[in-house]
Amino acid sequence: DAYQMPPSELAYAWLLNVFGLFLVTLLAGSLSARVSSAGGRLRLAEASAASLARLNEDIVRSLNSGLVTTDLDGRIRTINPAGLEILCAEADRLLGEAVEKHLPVDAFQNSLRDGVVRAEGNARRADGGAFPVGFSLNALNNVDGTRIGALILFQDLSEIVALRETAARGERLAVLGRLSAGLAHEIRNPL
Repeated sequence: DAYQMPPSELAYAWLLNVFGLFLVTLLAGSLSARVSSAGGRLRLAEASAASLARLNEDIVRSLNSGLVTTDLDGRIRTINPAGLEILCAEADRLLGEAVEKHLPVDAFQNSLRDGVVRAEGNARRADGGAFPVGFSLNALNNVDGTRIGALILFQDLSEIVALRETAARGERLAVLGRLSAGLAHEIRNPL
């Protein structure tokens, strides 16, 4: 007798259980639809992120100037193919080395608080040869604005320096030619 329920209570309990199962089924369907939708959005976000990463790699690889990123200690984190070509080195040899071994940026590392530093100097290739280089040094910041290193964009100025020297030599020869012509004229007049 203790385990017997009146039929009205049994029907009430049975209806509550059926109603509860119906609600759980509805909630499970709703959650399943949300998970499916979120999964689709996640796949789209992943595809978009992968596309942006490829675009970023394409841009960096397509630069004809050297591009180096460093950590806060001035050690090379990344370098693009043009930078490797300019420095005549392999990436695995340069990564982790101090950037000052190759580029003349050591004096400017601490002055990055005020923005971009542009300068020229002599850089060193992997084989030890020196060459003129122009560079801009920027602070590398993360999304929060915290400095995480430096970004250095550099170009080999060997051709430009050679052209400057040729132009200066041409100017000196032109001045010497005008002086010679003036002297010849002054000597010819009395004769």
